[in-house]
Amino acid sequence: MNKKKFLIIAAILMIIVGLLRGLGGLLLIINGNNLQVEPPISASDLVSKLCGLGLIFVTLLFVYSSFLLLKYKNKKGWTLGWIAIIIFIAGGIINGYLLFGNPFVQDQIINVTASILIGINLLLGKKSLQ
Repeated sequence: MNKKKFLIIAAILMIIVGLLRGLGGLLLIINGNNLQVEPPISASDLVSKLCGLGLIFVTLLFVYSSFLLLKYKNKKGWTLGWIAIIIFIAGGIINGYLLFGNPFVQDQIINVTASILIGINLLLGKKSLQ
């Protein structure tokens, strides 16, 4: 398989994950702690909205990194992708603690799995960077 395809797969996964996290962030900003989820949000309205802003930030990192990888296939996009993954995982743990009082809610399994898939594709595509 052409190494560029791995970067394309990583970029598409980052766009999907980023947009899903961004949607969650937008819902938190709009609804605050009144968002109906399981487990229920135990944080204040302000903390909920701040967590939503953090999710929007992760979205921007993932989407911008994907843009750099798809358009330029450069090391900057690759590095930013790894930074986004680290912030995504750390942010998920922090948001879990702040929103639900438990840093390891069920979403973390999905976050880690998606991050591993993205990371594998970034590593496999590294040799095709310009």
